Amino acid sequence: MVLVNDAFFRTVVSVVSRLGIRRTTVKDLSESLNVSRQTLYERFGDKDGIMAAAIEYMCETICGDFRAAAADASSLSDVVDAYYEIVVYPSYEAVQALPDAADLERGLGPKSVATSQAFAQ
Repeated sequence: MVLVNDAFFRTVVSVVSRLGIRRTTVKDLSESLNVSRQTLYERFGDKDGIMAAAIEYMCETICGDFRAAAADASSLSDVVDAYYEIVVYPSYEAVQALPDAADLERGLGPKSVATSQAFAQ
């Protein structure tokens, strides 16, 4: 069974950062995750399902980290600082790490887009 956890997320990000979303294949991901392609297909359906799971994990982690930081903040300024440190800067750096940042927009499938949009609301 493939668990969607920090190691899974970091591995998916590493492969996508190296190859780009459109060039990344389920084979690339299965080799990097040390699981069979069949296991990934059974668990996630396709590459878009894998990407959606990684996006969901990332969004849940970021939201949880931000909520915790906001709860501990003593001022609005601290909340804004936490937002930029936890949400904005890491997201910007992740996009900058892609070989072709425009690939992010063109390379996401419908499941990935829907997952991203659900967290954006």
